[in-house]
Amino acid sequence: MLMRPGATHQMAMRLQEGSLSLGEAFAFMSGLYFRGKLAYSLRFARRATAPHGVLVIAPGLGLVPPETVVDLAALRRFAEVGVSLDEPRFREPFARDAAALASAASTSLSSGASRASPRRLLCRMMPSSSMT
Repeated sequence: MLMRPGATHQMAMRLQEGSLSLGEAFAFMSGLYFRGKLAYSLRFARRATAPHGVLVIAPGLGLVPPETVVDLAALRRFAEVGVSLDEPRFREPFARDAAALASAASTSLSSGASRASPRRLLCRMMPSSSMT
């Protein structure tokens, strides 16, 4: 429905324009489970210490903020990547970002930085929030 050619509802049109966020797209396609997890995460994220506060696993990209803007081509690329640790196109970007997060958290903790959080540190390492 969201990716259907000729779809005229608001979210589909925003996807076609390249102005729909990854969080909105995933919430629309996944239904209540993702929507609830995203709403909870956004509500309780510590945005004062981390601009994004929340990261989403995007197949083939790793961990990205839910505010990341996507278009139809980006969603099609995600669909080509199996969501499995046996799939290198899924596993490698995810492992890369998880390792960066763990390393940044470890460095932060060993240096005694009291206000740094893993989310804050990873957000500093993340590329621009656009997949269009």
